[in-house]
Amino acid sequence: MCLNKKILVQIPLLGEKDESDYAKIFIANLSWYADEGDIENELSRFGEIAEILIPKNRSTGKSRGFAFVEFEKNESAKKAVKYNEPILIKGRKIYIQNFRE
Repeated sequence: MCLNKKILVQIPLLGEKDESDYAKIFIANLSWYADEGDIENELSRFGEIAEILIPKNRSTGKSRGFAFVEFEKNESAKKAVKYNEPILIKGRKIYIQNFRE
């Protein structure tokens, strides 16, 4: 069976503003004991969260100390990145950065 479907993906050109609502951030210095609920409790103040991913160490199963959080709206991610007050999760100050693929 041969499927000859073409999938078109619109990618912003260099210098063109991305108008999408996609918004992912990177969380550094996360406690090994923090879970998705802990992150959601602290970061939902910036907007609705679509997904939280905490990568785990394959051999130990523990958190690798960072996470990715995707918000429903780009504006929510911008608020989180610009927030200047310390955010503590499980007693550790987290650092929030824009996600780069």
